[in-house]
Amino acid sequence: MSCSRSTDCVTRTIGEVDFLALPQPYDFEASTERFRSHGTDLANLWRNGGLHRAIADQDVRVDAASGGVRITPSDPGIVDTVSFLLGLPLDLDGFW
Repeated sequence: MSCSRSTDCVTRTIGEVDFLALPQPYDFEASTERFRSHGTDLANLWRNGGLHRAIADQDVRVDAASGGVRITPSDPGIVDTVSFLLGLPLDLDGFW
């Protein structure tokens, strides 16, 4: 599955939570290591196993989920931003 944009990936909304399906194999821990290894910065915070970031004037949390990630709260603009943060636009096949 190729997800160069969030609109190419499967999303499912349940209340204020979106599930974003990601190309497999996907490793949330490896993808978000930079947010832990470089410490707290002014835009991102790693807390209790999830990534927090201010997006569209909201505190957004991204958590690992089977086959993708959970995004809380969510709307299409937030999903697009999270997709970029997780590297979906990158040519990961070429990288690895």
